[in-house]
Amino acid sequence: QTLAERGDFDLFLLAGRYHLLDQTSLSPFLTTCLERGASVVCGGPFNGGALMGTGTWNYAKAPEYIVKRVALMIPMLFTVALLTFFLLRVIPGDIVEVKLRADGGNVSQEVIERERVRLGLDKPLVVQFGDWMKGIVTFDYGTSMWTGQPISREIGIRLGLSMQVAVMAAIIAVLIAVPLGTISALFRDSWIDYLVRIVTIAGLAVPSFWLGMLIILGLLSLFNWSPPVTYTPFFTDPVANLSQLIWPALAVGYRYAAVVARMLRSSVLEALQEDYIRTARAKGVFERLVIVRHT
Repeated sequence: QTLAERGDFDLFLLAGRYHLLDQTSLSPFLTTCLERGASVVCGGPFNGGALMGTGTWNYAKAPEYIVKRVALMIPMLFTVALLTFFLLRVIPGDIVEVKLRADGGNVSQEVIERERVRLGLDKPLVVQFGDWMKGIVTFDYGTSMWTGQPISREIGIRLGLSMQVAVMAAIIAVLIAVPLGTISALFRDSWIDYLVRIVTIAGLAVPSFWLGMLIILGLLSLFNWSPPVTYTPFFTDPVANLSQLIWPALAVGYRYAAVVARMLRSSVLEALQEDYIRTARAKGVFERLVIVRHT
């Protein structure tokens, strides 16, 4: 009945034996579906027996559903923006003083106040929040206090880097997780399985940023080498680009690999217990083919 009340299905097909839905609870379910505009065809017996059912969604209500979902996003986004703005304002410290008096800078209070007026920080919080929301709606994020460049340009530069690191981390995660998860399942409860499980648990427990710092320190202490600081685009110099981004991708990908490897181990163990695996082995299929093709 919950699914029928939600009404978020396009087409459902029910088949098999039902233990949770008895005849008493099934009838209200079908009745609600009919009231929601679905056409239902079913065959019994209901109580613990086989059931086949089909339903079609009333597409006339689709726009209403979409509008309702979009309308619910507006107060949620506004609440998030409100909390973000005021939480940043209650944090101790003055960003203008941090900018002008950092590293022992000797700046008069008059200069600081003039900079606060220029940035609009002397206005009431309500007015500041209104200006901030106006900038978000109009995609006018202002200029950076540190570089003087438009914020949109700064986001664009970092977005490209983040996307490249994310793609590289996903590739690393797959290359690590697939063999580890499969080997761990094939050698279940052996020292190999225990070793892989220790490695994956460590990947879940170690924060990526801390692992990244350990990698940098290890490169410095063991090889007296550190990644280049200046960013080089991939198409300008692929070697320099990869030598700089491979390490953060490795730190992030290790955690992803730990999650995927544990999930893959469970999936392979479950697949090895299936009847078709037992049948393939009984037919004399090579174990390598069974693992590669059927798990």
